[in-house]
Amino acid sequence: MNTETAAGGKPVYSDKDSLMNAHREIQELALLFSLGKAEAVDKFEEIKNEFRGSIQKIRRALNEAADHAVSGPVLLKLDALELTLSGNADSVTVFEEQKSKLLAALLAFENEALSAIRNHDLWRTFLHETEKFKLKLEIVRLRLVLKKFELKEGYESLMKDVRDKLEGLTFRRRRTATANFKAEMSEAYGHIRKAIAGLK
Repeated sequence: MNTETAAGGKPVYSDKDSLMNAHREIQELALLFSLGKAEAVDKFEEIKNEFRGSIQKIRRALNEAADHAVSGPVLLKLDALELTLSGNADSVTVFEEQKSKLLAALLAFENEALSAIRNHDLWRTFLHETEKFKLKLEIVRLRLVLKKFELKEGYESLMKDVRDKLEGLTFRRRRTATANFKAEMSEAYGHIRKAIAGLK
C-alpha cells in the first residue's frame, strides 16, 4: 500500500488505498450474501458497529486536535449521528426507517462539519468511511428485498472494470477545497455504486 507518514509516525493511507479497500469490502459482502453465509440483519448490525468505531475515532481526533476548537453544534451533530446507530432492524420496514434516519443524520453532520473541521486528512478519512458505509447499506438493502441474492453474470466483470478505473485515478493531497474533494470522492465511489446496481 502507498502510505504517507503523518506527524507522530502514524501512516496516512492514500485516497486510492481507501477506494481499493472499499471496493474489496463491497465485493466480500456481496459474495457472502450470494453464498448464503451471512444474514442481512446481522451484517447490518456489524456494519453499524464498524461505522460507530469510525465515528469514535473521528471524535477522539477532534478532541485531541490542538490546532482548532470544534464548535458545540458539530459535536451535537456527531452525537446525533452516533445515536442513530443504536437499535436493531428486524424487518425491511425497520431497516428502511433506520437507513433514512442514518443518512439524514450523516448529511446533517457533514453540512455542519464541512467548514468547521480544518484537519483535511481527518475530513478525507471521514468521507471515505461514510461513502463505504452508504454502499454497504445499499447491499444490505438489496439482500433484504431480493428473494434470491446472486452475483449475476457480468457483475464480476463490472467490478473488475471498476477496480481498473479506481487504480487509474490520481488524487492530490489538497489543503483547501474540501467541498471539491467531497464531489471528487462521490464521483469515484459512484463507479462502485453503478456495479452494485447490477446486482438488482
